[in-house]
Amino acid sequence: MKICIIVSGEKDSIFGRRIGKLYQHTPALKNAAIFYRDDKHKLVSIFSFINKLIRFRPELVYVESVSFSSCIAVDFLKPILGFKYIISTGDDYYHIVKQLYGPFRGFLASLLEDITYNIADIIITRSPLQKDYFITKGYNNVFFINEGVDTEIFKPFKVNELKQKLQLENVLTIGLTGSIVWHKKYNYCYGWEIVEIINILREKPIKALIIGGGDGIARLKKLAESYGISDKIIFTGKVTHEQIPYYINCMDVCFSTQSNNMVGKMRIPTKLEEYLACGKFVISTDVGYAKIILKDIGTLVPFKGIKDDSYPGKAAKIIEEILSDGSILDSGKKGIDIAKEKFDFKKLSQQLEEIICYKT
Repeated sequence: MKICIIVSGEKDSIFGRRIGKLYQHTPALKNAAIFYRDDKHKLVSIFSFINKLIRFRPELVYVESVSFSSCIAVDFLKPILGFKYIISTGDDYYHIVKQLYGPFRGFLASLLEDITYNIADIIITRSPLQKDYFITKGYNNVFFINEGVDTEIFKPFKVNELKQKLQLENVLTIGLTGSIVWHKKYNYCYGWEIVEIINILREKPIKALIIGGGDGIARLKKLAESYGISDKIIFTGKVTHEQIPYYINCMDVCFSTQSNNMVGKMRIPTKLEEYLACGKFVISTDVGYAKIILKDIGTLVPFKGIKDDSYPGKAAKIIEEILSDGSILDSGKKGIDIAKEKFDFKKLSQQLEEIICYKT
């Protein structure tokens, strides 16, 4: 079978890395052609995808994550070329676009989703809650495959030299990884809660590590400076994916903060599986799939809306408990086995192989 994979991102993007791992371990994809989006020229990518699909003449097209550039091209060509169509998604695309860009573009995104999900032969979702949502919407060709993590790379190991370099010895280190992108409408970004927690606990032996790049970094640094806690927070900026396990292993407590709306409820953040695989204690908002995964191995904190100003205070109390009793962190080690059992790419690839071979 001639298979073509369309990726809604570049090769080193989250979606590109996911496909790279699935491609590596899924026999059915061994000879598949992979086409990546040019993130700097997304509109041009529509025509590039159309051209490549016409020339390749696939029997099956697998699209990794909903986006205008990838789905418009595939939706347009499916009735013409007659290929089978698998769409893989892990986000509520409509609500994300609406939240970031406003109601008009959100409306266009909802149209794109409706068309895509209706003409796709198979919908693969990375969220069990999203699967249930799709079923209630009347789709019966929905399959669930978890978000993935490479447990051979993300695992516990000593990082004494890096801790020494970052001056994180003899302190409790909290932190997170992610894209630090500022949301003007809501006046926040990932990492905001970390700065607030450090400010609350400024007198305690605690530091923070914020991993990732984005336009929110400057704002967070300015906020930390205004509190007089700049020396307690380390901003790494953007790092390669290969470096992330080293930084996660510098942390004692990792944060996964998802908004309590459709965007947060439908999503499984990649960072969560990476924290688990490294055996870290996780503090997460009480939203979506995290409520199931972290039931016995982390701490779930109630969260309201998109930005909850009470969240840092609640989380700070948990950190104080950990400072008083470090054995609390030991429960995070249970996440290693959970990551291997539920999120390892090798196991996910077996599920994908079955779908491609027996459901298309």
